[in-house]
Amino acid sequence: MGRSLASLVSALFDPPIVASALLLVLTAHHMSSRTIAVRWAFVAVLFAGVIPLLYIAYEVETHHFRGFDVPARRNRPGAFAMAALSGVAGFIVLLALGAPADLLAALATVVLGLLGAAAISLFWKISVHTSTVSGAISILAVAVSPAYLLLLPLVPLVAWARLRTGAHRPSQVVTGALAGACGGPVFWVIRAFL
Repeated sequence: MGRSLASLVSALFDPPIVASALLLVLTAHHMSSRTIAVRWAFVAVLFAGVIPLLYIAYEVETHHFRGFDVPARRNRPGAFAMAALSGVAGFIVLLALGAPADLLAALATVVLGLLGAAAISLFWKISVHTSTVSGAISILAVAVSPAYLLLLPLVPLVAWARLRTGAHRPSQVVTGALAGACGGPVFWVIRAFL
């Protein structure tokens, strides 16, 4: 029972899903027009979630990756770099569409996090699940309301799930959570320049 619950938690908090949720919340927060917000949301979710998930699904289907979590460290740098490239493309499209600075800054922060995870994955396996959840909460606390810090108990829940499924060691989930917590300050700096 515990392992299947942990697998469910891991699936629900898959990094592309969490990144997409973050961008949807920011889009809704800045909704000046429903039509424009839907356009921004579509582009943000397409480039931050759908395209990376489709790439991973293709790699799993062709047996290059063993699972959607990209468990083999040797596969992670390329997967994260591809997701970052997709995020850069999404940033360019959203910039052209006149998306708000918060949405652009959040996507840029996600891209930087992916590039950092790709670099770390060259020599060590960091938990991108805990990093993404921690980062999303940190960004929302800065961009929307400190009340989003009430979601912090999700970080140890996801850490437990990653440990219970055997995907990571304690040092990897803790380091991921701490790296993700830097997302809010990074977002704040990027937003100041947009």
